[in-house]
Amino acid sequence: MERDTYALYNTLGVQKTATEEEIKKAYRRLALRFHPDKNPNATDQVRTSFNISLVIRKEELMILRTPWYPINFKAITHAYEILSDPKKRQVYDKYGEMGISMLDSVAGFLLDPEIQGPLCMLFTTISLLIILIILFFIFLSIRVDGSVSWSYGVVFIPIWIEDIILFFVLIAYANARKDPSEEGDIDDEYEDLYSQDPGVREQAREARRKQQKTLSRTRNFLHNAYLIMILLFQVFIVLRADKLISWRAVIIFVPYFIVEAINLFPNFVEYRDLLRSARVLDVNGNPSIYLKIKCFFDTFWWFAIRVALSILIVLRIDEVIIWSWGIVFIPLYLIAVRYGLRLLWQWWSLRRAEPLQNKGKVDVIVGAVTFFVVGSLFYTVVGLLASRLDGNTGIKLSSILIPVFITMSLILCCTGCCLPCILLAWNGDDLENGSDSAFKTIDKRITYPTAAGPSTAFASGSN
Repeated sequence: MERDTYALYNTLGVQKTATEEEIKKAYRRLALRFHPDKNPNATDQVRTSFNISLVIRKEELMILRTPWYPINFKAITHAYEILSDPKKRQVYDKYGEMGISMLDSVAGFLLDPEIQGPLCMLFTTISLLIILIILFFIFLSIRVDGSVSWSYGVVFIPIWIEDIILFFVLIAYANARKDPSEEGDIDDEYEDLYSQDPGVREQAREARRKQQKTLSRTRNFLHNAYLIMILLFQVFIVLRADKLISWRAVIIFVPYFIVEAINLFPNFVEYRDLLRSARVLDVNGNPSIYLKIKCFFDTFWWFAIRVALSILIVLRIDEVIIWSWGIVFIPLYLIAVRYGLRLLWQWWSLRRAEPLQNKGKVDVIVGAVTFFVVGSLFYTVVGLLASRLDGNTGIKLSSILIPVFITMSLILCCTGCCLPCILLAWNGDDLENGSDSAFKTIDKRITYPTAAGPSTAFASGSN
């Protein structure tokens, strides 16, 4: 689809390189001329003349005819509202009116000029991390299957590189965050409460800044502790796998349990906020025990699954229990049970609605298909892995991880190719870096050989 990124400039009668002041002056001049109060017939007025441009380019002589667009007070106001807003003007200069109309859509943030650079960096980082994960699984497969005799320290090299990348990303994120002491004023509730006493208001602001500083330092500390514990856990696994230490699995998993303890902090904060929200109130506006329990379950569900699974794995490795690995992985099966029951509940609720809501039906069908595809791949890996750990050496780890390689490759295709292409599909204009003239519609084009020279007959169709 062709993008017309000049129409609004033509409406105001300014060049695409016009400054904000020039756009403002053009708007005021046209508004006075076409305002309904000044000119009652302004809504019927249009510009009927054409802008004729003669361009000599290399061996060609071209006559470009650009029609003026209909102009009235509504069109002038619309053009000014967009071109006077720096953000909207940047979007319009790249994507035209379609980009402006998409700004309020779900994908509108992709058109934000300020976010396109960080998004491209995000896609690049995610793609690099996925490549490293794929390399790690390849190294692990050939090591476990006996194709090579590398140390597990070598096998974990992609993971070490990934840890370094995440460390620098964490530093960049911490530096990009605004200093709480520079965030300025306190909340509106403080302004309203202390508006009559400037001294008390300033004290409240200072207390608020200190509180924000404390929260920021706590958050940074938790992020650093999180990364350190994950790295320590990986080191313990490598040392145990290479038989350099003979610690029990419960000791090896200590850093992981510390990580899960850190994960409890945001969960508790989220649950506390839920208890203060309307989600725990019934139809009469009274607190509901059932809704509180439901919010608790939704908040701590994943935490409980992870901790239960890790405890069972530790007990199985240390041979405290001698169950099959298929039983050890029961917490993973509960995930499928939960989401399967949720889909059934949603479908049953839609069936009860009269008439059946088509949009909700499509959402449930899409969710069911996604659940089936992802679940099939995931539980194929789980089942084969359980069989291998139970002693079935006929199954190679490289075969077990085939669904993983397929999934990771698809994600890499999206983050490394599809999403960046969608984001940058419309980058650049037809005439890059803005030529002063709006050469958008070529009504007539006459080409003459250089040797013969131009004919005396000019474009007969030019009006």
